Amino acid sequence: MIPVPSRPLRRGRWVTVLPLLALVAACGAPTRAPASSPSSLPAPVVTTPATSPSPTPPALPHAYDDTDVSGYRPVCGEYAGGRRAYPGAAAYAGRGLHPIAFFGLGKISDWNSGLFISADDSRVDTWYAKDYRDLQLVACVRGAVGKKIRSCGTYLGGSRANTRAEMHWGEYTLDVYQARTAKPVVTGLHLRGRGKSKCPVILSGADVPDSGVAKLITDLTGAQVAQALGKYVE
Repeated sequence: MIPVPSRPLRRGRWVTVLPLLALVAACGAPTRAPASSPSSLPAPVVTTPATSPSPTPPALPHAYDDTDVSGYRPVCGEYAGGRRAYPGAAAYAGRGLHPIAFFGLGKISDWNSGLFISADDSRVDTWYAKDYRDLQLVACVRGAVGKKIRSCGTYLGGSRANTRAEMHWGEYTLDVYQARTAKPVVTGLHLRGRGKSKCPVILSGADVPDSGVAKLITDLTGAQVAQALGKYVE
């Protein structure tokens, strides 16, 4: 008779484990795959997001009729995106008249909201384009309130009663650009307005500020503009 071991569970474990160890020894230890070298890694795939094509700027600005040059205002660069060129406009080249348009940028004073040239010189009147497609130059005019000339007293009526007003020198800066390319012709040209320096008889509602003193400024005269820009236009 074969004797029964006193601790069968312990022997049973060893009987079970030893064959497994023998099998591992016979087959050898599992091998680990060699690490891939950096040069053997696949190149990363870069995906560039699709972009919408930029809209092509118009060759000419919109015009309500043949004499409407107001669409050239973006040449002055007061809107987002900087100065805009209009390649369909006439080239600034050769001799002869180079038609020009004037744009007042922003409200200059309580009296002057862009109507900054006194109508006293027929020479400047000949500079304007009869057809917006013929425009070559764009003049951008910025104004500022200068030194006080005189007090104009108190005006009754208007949008605010008992309004006090003062007359000041108008200080203007002119920048002229080519309409076709938006390239500068002359910039930083300073002029002091010599027109409309007397106190007005009536202060209209549009001239009256919400509070404080209404500061009125002098206009540029046509003669001043003609003298300053004549060599670029004519």
